[in-house]
Amino acid sequence: MTQQRRQARVPIRGQAILSNDQGVCITASTKDISHDGIGLNKPIDPLAEAEYRIKVSTDTGRQIHLRATLIHSSINTTGFRTSSIDERNLQIITDLVAEYQNTDDFIKQIDEHDLLQQTYIDEDGNEVSVTFDTK
Repeated sequence: MTQQRRQARVPIRGQAILSNDQGVCITASTKDISHDGIGLNKPIDPLAEAEYRIKVSTDTGRQIHLRATLIHSSINTTGFRTSSIDERNLQIITDLVAEYQNTDDFIKQIDEHDLLQQTYIDEDGNEVSVTFDTK
């Protein structure tokens, strides 16, 4: 289950309800989210590598619905890659990412991980330039 993220995830506080076609239904606390996936706090065992319907209820009252496939489980988190999401739910995530990018925590994250000095490659193998707009 070695996977590489294509998008940075932003912190999200709330609860997620996972269900699948085999009747599995699990509630977990959320850790982070991006257009490409969602991370949940603590490992969820046992959990099959399958597609799950995930309903997220954020602490701010937003509801996000998506389908995602389990890609990793570690001591601290369980990660899923989005396999299907509609435009309305994608827009909610876009809004969450934009809101996070306006916080001091975002600036600290860039500095702590030296994100501006890293090389980023797109799906076609081309180097991507990272810039930020200022208002």
